[in-house]
Amino acid sequence: MIPEGTNIQAVNCWNFDSEPTGISRKVRKSSSRADQSNQFPAIRWTCRRTHLTLGTNFYVRTAKHHQPPLALFPGSAYISVVKVALILTTCLLLHAGVFGQRSSAYRIIDSSTDSDGIPTTAAKLCFGTVPAEQCYTPPAQNPPFGLGPKAQEIQIATGERAVLFTAESFAGGSGSLTILALLVERAGVLENLLPKVTVTNQSEYQLWKLPRISADPILVTADYLWRDGETHFAAHRYRITVYLYDNKASRYSQRDQFATKRKYPGLDDVDSVKVLGPEKTAIIARLK
Repeated sequence: MIPEGTNIQAVNCWNFDSEPTGISRKVRKSSSRADQSNQFPAIRWTCRRTHLTLGTNFYVRTAKHHQPPLALFPGSAYISVVKVALILTTCLLLHAGVFGQRSSAYRIIDSSTDSDGIPTTAAKLCFGTVPAEQCYTPPAQNPPFGLGPKAQEIQIATGERAVLFTAESFAGGSGSLTILALLVERAGVLENLLPKVTVTNQSEYQLWKLPRISADPILVTADYLWRDGETHFAAHRYRITVYLYDNKASRYSQRDQFATKRKYPGLDDVDSVKVLGPEKTAIIARLK
């Protein structure tokens, strides 16, 4: 019997107590008197965010005195082959949109690196399933954008779900460069909604929700300006750039750019750059 609260990886799942969602979230533990007296205790099955899919949590039940034939986990944590098959079948049907809901399926393909950890190929983000999947490869860079690839799903006002993909180019020195791409699949074609956007390792970027300015998330970046007499990670002024969604072009474009009046601490003094918070009022004022 699987003890209550056991987390089990799955492909993509449904929470039968609520609407489907693309963000993994916790479901309440069974605490009612009926659940406590039930011979089939509630088990929490967790579908976590992976490179392949997004899912949610739901409940499965196992017979209290039944010993399943297949051990998937050491000790007393077992589940029957039949239950696994039923759950995976449900997950696949949901992923295919049979029940009218679908999450954006994507996977990250890691880069290759040399013996020094320098990327030799770019990381990729792929949508769909093999062999019909479509992949985004960052533009050419030396070294390629291959380290630390990450993906974040974002809702835009058109109703589409885009994925913010980032990957880093690093040559072994004190600096690095990260590419940002906002990817969406339209009419079977994978599109990057951003112009070429890169930031250094001494920078900050955020997605803001400002409905009075734009119905879509606003991308804001802050990157350091290296002036004469300044060391690499000393305090600097920062260049702030704002990208807004252009409804006519159906993509993002640069809306504003300016340099901060004051200097902000660099990585010699802080673990991460904090510029956008103090500058937010000035940024919004310029957009109105």
